[in-house]
Amino acid sequence: MARVLCVNPWIYDFAAYNLWMEPLGLLSVAGALRHAGYQVVLVDCLDRCHPDAPAPRSRQDRYGCGRFSKVEVPKPPVLAHVPRRWGRYGLSVEVFEAEMDAQPRPDAILVTSMMTYWYPGPFEAIRRLRARWPDVPLALGGVYATLRAAHARAYAGADAVLTGPGEVTGLRWVQEVTGESRTRAARSDDVLPAHDLRRPQGYVAVQTARGCPYRCPYCAVGLLSPGRFCPRPAEGVVSEIAWCVESLGARDVAFYDDALLANAEHHIHPILDGLIARRLH
Repeated sequence: MARVLCVNPWIYDFAAYNLWMEPLGLLSVAGALRHAGYQVVLVDCLDRCHPDAPAPRSRQDRYGCGRFSKVEVPKPPVLAHVPRRWGRYGLSVEVFEAEMDAQPRPDAILVTSMMTYWYPGPFEAIRRLRARWPDVPLALGGVYATLRAAHARAYAGADAVLTGPGEVTGLRWVQEVTGESRTRAARSDDVLPAHDLRRPQGYVAVQTARGCPYRCPYCAVGLLSPGRFCPRPAEGVVSEIAWCVESLGARDVAFYDDALLANAEHHIHPILDGLIARRLH
């Protein structure tokens, strides 16, 4: 059974705060890989509950949200004129390397990315992973990889840049590089994100629909989720929330939809009815 390492990298920025952040795309890919028979491991550089690197706490923390640990690092030359301190947010490099020391050699590595200007985090993770396992196939996906694919291919140092929703493309790439074509794909509605790979944070992120029914010219949703607006079946959303609350101990749910209230009567109302019936309101 091939082993796939999934990495949620650091944030490099002037400021960063955890407001119900979860690498939902990466966990969705991990769920599809696990369903297909792969062994999947997650290393989350933004884990505020890591026992060896707990994040700062304050009385203002609520619902699992709060500050990340920060280490000041030199600003990129293009930002040298900004009179603020640039930092790396998340686990220390030492804790990250210790996490890698504890991992057997993977057969494939997947690194995700979030906002486009946060690309230094994925770049740093890829650089360190390359130094440790130079011959292990490595792919970069996520928001930055999709919106700035040419930049990522030129500078990230990954073997492949995967664009768009990754459940299919990620599985197909892992099959190619591991040679395990016996594994099977599944419809995204049938496989839940692998929330359990992440250390409990007190909350989970849930997406009840993919995409948006509108095509505003200034919005990137049409590039990130091409195709039509695709609501999930209400029973699948209710089952996911019930699993996270009853089995994983989640107390709060953050909805990651781009158009949560679109067609609410036929989409959100049945979900709410199902949650009330399960007494999960």
